[in-house]
Amino acid sequence: MRIEVSLTAGSLPERVEDDTTAVVLDVLRATSTICAALAAGCRAVIPVAEPAQAEALRHHHRLLGGERDAVRIPGFDLGNSPLEYTVETVGGREVVLTTTNGTRTLLGVAGARRVLAGAVVNARAVAAALRGEREVLLACAGTQGRFSLEDFAAAGLIIHHLAAMQPVLLSDTGRAARALYQAYAGRLAELFTGSSHGRHLIELGFAADLEWCAREDWLEVVPEMIAGRMVLANN
Repeated sequence: MRIEVSLTAGSLPERVEDDTTAVVLDVLRATSTICAALAAGCRAVIPVAEPAQAEALRHHHRLLGGERDAVRIPGFDLGNSPLEYTVETVGGREVVLTTTNGTRTLLGVAGARRVLAGAVVNARAVAAALRGEREVLLACAGTQGRFSLEDFAAAGLIIHHLAAMQPVLLSDTGRAARALYQAYAGRLAELFTGSSHGRHLIELGFAADLEWCAREDWLEVVPEMIAGRMVLANN
């Protein structure tokens, strides 16, 4: 298995090859929130780039979720906190989601053979879903075009699991991601609270989100994009 890690949404290849499986990582918080939604029984999360596109898809069976500058978009039902996506709130419903970084990255790799959503919370499950793939792109969303430590560490955690399952051929960025994870294994919350975006979320009152998103491997869900909708993968 060949593994490449891209550092931000802006560093994605112009065209993601159709023999590649892409895993999008926006740990704080879009891909973690998608995992939370599907684990809570949400039927599907529909990623869109802009709030107006979400509004156009609103109907009584759907909820609108999303943020700009980490804060819930006015008029939307939900923000981008995984703690909001409970069984009571999203069970049996669909959510149209737009975020600053994560949903745009998901759309940016839509040409890949498969598109998965990865996070720290489901890293082991994602690695298991990748077994047997030949070309893997771990696509870090970053934060408004800038590199994010938390996404890179999550890529390293997935690589850590994959390397225990089968031989892997890593790019230099892949080797660096694995080294970062190994340096913080078991204490990713420390890394998250010290990262630039983590500090911003804490200032906005989202410290509990960081704790939730830093828990390793406790969800078995693997979100996969099928016909523009993030649903549970059939591995």
